[in-house]
Amino acid sequence: MTENQTNTLGTASPEQYAAPHPRALGPSILKNYSFLAICYAVSRFVAFLALAYLARTLGVQHFGEINFAQAVVVYFTLATHLGLMTFGTRAIASGSAQMPEMVSKILPIRLVLAAGSYVLLALFSFLVPFSAEVRLLTLLFGIALFSGAAILDWAFKGVQRMVVVGIMEILRYVPFLVLVSLWVRGSADLYRVPLFWFISSAAAAVFGLSVLLYRYGTMRLTLDWNYAWQALRQALPLGVAFIMVQVYYLIDTIMLGVLKEPVEVGLYSAAYRMITFPQGFGGWYFETVFPVLSRLYRQERHRLTGFLSFSTRLTALAIVPLAVWGTFFAAPLLRLFFGPDYAGSAVPLQILIWAISVELVGMNFGYSLMACEREKDYLKAVSWGAATSVLLNLLLIPRLGIQGAALARGATEILIAALCWNWLRRTAGAQGLASLRVPVLGGGLMALCLMSLSSRLLGSLTGFAVYFLVVFVISPGPRRDLRAFLEGEL
Repeated sequence: MTENQTNTLGTASPEQYAAPHPRALGPSILKNYSFLAICYAVSRFVAFLALAYLARTLGVQHFGEINFAQAVVVYFTLATHLGLMTFGTRAIASGSAQMPEMVSKILPIRLVLAAGSYVLLALFSFLVPFSAEVRLLTLLFGIALFSGAAILDWAFKGVQRMVVVGIMEILRYVPFLVLVSLWVRGSADLYRVPLFWFISSAAAAVFGLSVLLYRYGTMRLTLDWNYAWQALRQALPLGVAFIMVQVYYLIDTIMLGVLKEPVEVGLYSAAYRMITFPQGFGGWYFETVFPVLSRLYRQERHRLTGFLSFSTRLTALAIVPLAVWGTFFAAPLLRLFFGPDYAGSAVPLQILIWAISVELVGMNFGYSLMACEREKDYLKAVSWGAATSVLLNLLLIPRLGIQGAALARGATEILIAALCWNWLRRTAGAQGLASLRVPVLGGGLMALCLMSLSSRLLGSLTGFAVYFLVVFVISPGPRRDLRAFLEGEL
């Protein structure tokens, strides 16, 4: 933020807005992440049940239409973001802005952007040759642009009130599951789905606003055009970066919908939904760590490199065994949750599992670039990734279908992670990836166990035991890291 903006917003009082002392990094992060992980597990499992129910109830084609319409709406959701959420979180976390005043100025901006975004969405839906069903679904899902813009999770992350963030996350999905399970019985109820999606999103927004008013008293929303211009100008690199992220997140689904049939979109969506669990747990970890990284960069920069190295090792240690296990059990998991009609999703799921693994390790570098106020470097990395994703999807989808879409995603994640790491090491001294040798070794031995034993249960138990033995018994590094983290010595 500029000096003028800091003066305009004021300085947070230590009593109301104090974040945990940097020396307590380990316990603070562990406490916040543990709560968020539980809430995330509940919310995403609920969301997954709702989607699995819809997949079975509506059939592959209608399920594909719903996912295609949601993917289109997500792009227009980005116009309500434009980096303002990350900009606000970083300002609150670093102590340069008070939470109520930041919300009172950013929330009106986001609501105005939501209105403009919905108008553009409506024009787009009529200009593009969608089917009548997809067009109506797109317009109905678009109503959630307004409720989504009013969700204040970004503000509560800034003051590390993760209890509120976690409850909001649950409220975004529990009403949706209840409503669709009660009132969606077949294709005739297709258009109720986006309405129920809006109701759930609105419930999370109302809860966050209620907590804010209860904790901080009355709040006067002010649409300050001068402030809006200054904030958008500073946040725009982040906003454009997030647009590029969504390009490579969703372009595979969009292009499958354009180049292939809705059935293939449905199959690919089933595989994609399976990876939302590890992706989400990783995402919540980085949402928890981001305010800490911002504070370290501003206040104790000498500790940033050590903490970043630890975080990279921790991410790899957690994701590798899940990726190995998921590769072997992709087909049974799809049959269990989505039914035999989705057997064709197995190979794309196996590819996507490893794509997300690379993404989660690379998030250490991407989030650190943003925390270190190097959003332009982050923008360059994800822009290259978005361009690569579009090109690879155009080349691979016509030839390989859903497998080609998954391969394009994997290649994109590798490129972005490599670029972010390269630019971060110039800023924060990011170290090499030699520390990944231990989880890779453990993962290789785990894979041998799964291939050698015919019993799935015995192979899984033996594989995880071998991985734990290699990582935490034979190798002393992870034990040292964990002890330093818990004792706040990083």
